[in-house]
Amino acid sequence: MPLTKRAPERIGMLLPLSGRYQTVGSALQLGALTAHFSHLQANQRHILHTLRFYDVGPGPDAAANAYQQATQDGMTIIVGPVNKDAIDAVLSKNTLSTPLLILNQIEYADKYPRLYQFGLAP
Repeated sequence: MPLTKRAPERIGMLLPLSGRYQTVGSALQLGALTAHFSHLQANQRHILHTLRFYDVGPGPDAAANAYQQATQDGMTIIVGPVNKDAIDAVLSKNTLSTPLLILNQIEYADKYPRLYQFGLAP
């Protein structure tokens, strides 16, 4: 599925905002918010895009549930999760009706046509 040239209007981010990887999730959240507000400030048309965060810190099942919730909330793209266990949970329990950009790399990504990956260095 090709990506469109226009920016997504509703972005959901599945981040570990609690638990073991909270520091990583908080840094990614801060980066996303900084980019979001910089874009809003620079955009002459003042188009407001939705950016919503979902905590996946409690464990892999939280990530699968957060993906489902983000889809129900109408997100047009979902970014995350970071942790491979959380990624596996999302992929095993969802059909990826909404495009997913994971923040890691997996070997079997080609099995999912709506899955994109961006690996972050530790």
